[in-house]
Amino acid sequence: RDRFRFARARRCGLNHGVFNEDGSRKATPHWIYVDDNLLADIRAGMFRTLAAAAEAIFTVLGFPAVAVRQCAVALDKWKELFVSYKLVLLGLEFNTREMTVSIPHAYRQEVCDLLNNHWHRGRRSFTINEIETLVGKLGRVGQAFRPMYHLMGSLYKSVAFCLNKAEAYKLTVSKDFRALLRRSRTKITNDTSLQEARAIRFAAQQASRQTHHSKKTFHICKSLREELDFLTAL
Repeated sequence: RDRFRFARARRCGLNHGVFNEDGSRKATPHWIYVDDNLLADIRAGMFRTLAAAAEAIFTVLGFPAVAVRQCAVALDKWKELFVSYKLVLLGLEFNTREMTVSIPHAYRQEVCDLLNNHWHRGRRSFTINEIETLVGKLGRVGQAFRPMYHLMGSLYKSVAFCLNKAEAYKLTVSKDFRALLRRSRTKITNDTSLQEARAIRFAAQQASRQTHHSKKTFHICKSLREELDFLTAL
């Protein structure tokens, strides 16, 4: 706390303050996304704000009656709720004192370990699952560090290339895969029965799954190696 020097906030065109003209507190806004609620308040008002959030949930979904239905709020998680100026929400760390949004240290270390230990310079080949895992983790880093998306060109091209080659390989060696692919490309129309539509979607799912989980290995090209080295150094 000694690192910070707190100052009284002043209202402006973007932030109109938390008090009405008569001096009373304005209602605390709640930003809800699916089952997450993002809110902010001072220590004195936090208990009332959390109580309002719980009451709103119960008003919409029903007040607790465990004898007849499941409680709308996971009480075990509610009891373990950690209220702080720094909180991890949707995979990002929000710090309301430094006014920053960042990647949690543990996740950043996990990505660094993956780059250093798995994608080191001595590595020559990879599978689709391995590079998709890396792209997924770097994509999450990009949520807080936007330039990351511009540093992954070769990775995206490698994924697309490998998927195309894996599908072509499966087509040449697997009769069952060819049948799945033909079935998956059947057009679903208004005249298609529900059972037939389910069969087509299942075939598409299985064909995609077999392609993405292919054990075929691919060589790390020069541009991909340069990109991996740059990301590791970054």
